Amino acid sequence: MMPDQTLSKMVACQIQLIRIIGLSVSAILFLHFRNTSALYPHTMLLKSTHCIDIANYSVLFTISYIQDPILQFASPSGLKEYTPLWKSYFTTALEMTYFHYQDYSYAVNVSSKLDKKIEDDAYRVSKNNNYTAIVALSARQALGGIVFAESSPNQIRDGKGSKPLVFLKEISSDGNMQTVDVIFPA
Repeated sequence: MMPDQTLSKMVACQIQLIRIIGLSVSAILFLHFRNTSALYPHTMLLKSTHCIDIANYSVLFTISYIQDPILQFASPSGLKEYTPLWKSYFTTALEMTYFHYQDYSYAVNVSSKLDKKIEDDAYRVSKNNNYTAIVALSARQALGGIVFAESSPNQIRDGKGSKPLVFLKEISSDGNMQTVDVIFPA
């Protein structure tokens, strides 16, 4: 969980940066969580590079796309809304985003090892770099094409009692998912 003191320092630094670069006070509105439908979507990524060696400088941004409910599922008893699985581990979207930001180095390390394993295995069976690239891309698409939902009717904390479900993501603008053309393409 992110301490309130850390959050306060983050917001104070953002406000100071906004004042330094001369943005209006209304820009501060975008520092706080809001639904996309509340205002037109705007994104502002700022990082001061004042008094630093820009050639040896990197910056990490975490952008959260939050859907809650994560999906509606048509069941025999009617539409059922599912919450996103992350809500079984975090109490707020900001807390989940902060965890992701702090976990970045570990996540890169683990995903790099997975990428290397997939690439090594694909090359070992094919001896073909093009096949290796297609397999690696296919694995990423398979992982990126699913959403994790919580099906437990109870309030879950720290993942205890969680009943996760996995769904294929929506592929059309009408909200349909799990369609036969995706599960068994022609």
